[in-house]
Amino acid sequence: MPGYKSVPEHVVEEIALLQGRSFRIGVRRKVEASELSTGLYGNFAFQLVDGQYEATTSYLPTPEGRWSKWNVNGRQVKRPDWPKRHIGWTTTSPNFGDPARGYSSHSHSREAMAYETLHGKSFAFEASASLLDDGRVAVEIILEAVFDSSTPLDSPDLLLAVSLVREVLRVRPHAFATGVAAGTWAQTQVYDWDFLPVAHGAQWPTGDDAADRLGIPSGKNQQRDTFKLRYEFMRDLDPEKIHYGSSGFSRYIAFEFKRVVILENYYYGNAAYAMFENWQDLSKRTRIDLLADPNARFIRVIHTRDWQARIKDIVNGQTTLGK
Repeated sequence: MPGYKSVPEHVVEEIALLQGRSFRIGVRRKVEASELSTGLYGNFAFQLVDGQYEATTSYLPTPEGRWSKWNVNGRQVKRPDWPKRHIGWTTTSPNFGDPARGYSSHSHSREAMAYETLHGKSFAFEASASLLDDGRVAVEIILEAVFDSSTPLDSPDLLLAVSLVREVLRVRPHAFATGVAAGTWAQTQVYDWDFLPVAHGAQWPTGDDAADRLGIPSGKNQQRDTFKLRYEFMRDLDPEKIHYGSSGFSRYIAFEFKRVVILENYYYGNAAYAMFENWQDLSKRTRIDLLADPNARFIRVIHTRDWQARIKDIVNGQTTLGK
């Protein structure tokens, strides 16, 4: 997943809500305890100590993607707003084309684009976890860099931080106030799904506005085009609420109707899911786990030629479980 050209708007809004407090960039999740030893979480070597999970190491992303390479190795950035630099060089040639008559030196010069050297920061991820009453674990994966309220929004370090989270963790980054423990946050915030705000005039956002809010790269690309097609179709069915979030179904947006909730994917080739009850709990499960559960109540809609007609039938109650 690519990084950003600038700090995304949702992070700018989160920083503003912190009202001058220092902050860090990362992500928070609720997961099953068994997940702490697998995948990305395994990099932190969690151990159960006195009834709580503790990360025993930090994680410096290996320099594989663009931003993780820049994080370690640094980079040079063109600065057209800086004065151009003067480049000079010397060449030598034989006099009158005859080496026997000796050589002469010639000086040359030109102006060239200025570059700024951004040194590697080696930002590492840190993790903390708190065991919850329901047996799951609240996990915070966050970059060690601390930003104060005076950090400009065009700061290269801030852009590096949000882009690293997106590239390495493959989720939308968030800004969190420093000093708030994962357990405290888990008891006070709903993190899995947020409401997509209604625009002025009680109208849902346009496809482009919604794509921007979800951090989908702008410009012509298949991911954004697929999202707009599916979002605008679902929006025009007049849902009661629209949710977006980060969970097991982190690439989905949820359209809530009276009888059903449709979880629609904005990546080409992935299916939509119609869920009739406990949709927020079902949406926290992985696709493989959900498909393997014969008791899970949902309808999976593959995006074949008739997918829109199938969705309409489900929303209108003409297709239900068992049909």
